[in-house]
Amino acid sequence: MANTEKFAVLKKIRNIKKEIQIMKGIADHPAKKELEDAFIFLDDLEDELIYSELEKRVTEIESISKKLKSVVKTASEKSDDLKKIAEKINNIADLFSKLIDIAGKGAELLL
Repeated sequence: MANTEKFAVLKKIRNIKKEIQIMKGIADHPAKKELEDAFIFLDDLEDELIYSELEKRVTEIESISKKLKSVVKTASEKSDDLKKIAEKINNIADLFSKLIDIAGKGAELLL
């Protein structure tokens, strides 16, 4: 599912959850338990969509970071002139690693 589609689905889920919240607020609503069950299901579905996207991005970032570090190592071994550039690229790879940590922590919060 493309990002645009995921965002559209997430928006619909949130809108439906808002409607369910309103209906659950009616004290004597005959389907109160079913509304609660539906809300929990939608909440789980919403979490799964967000988590799967974070997990996908973490995998992509990890791959890019590994490639950057490999380029840095090779470049610094081949030429002293490239060491400064290699250090800058290594800094970028480190930033990717920090993004991975942040995304991973965000994904853990959704579980």
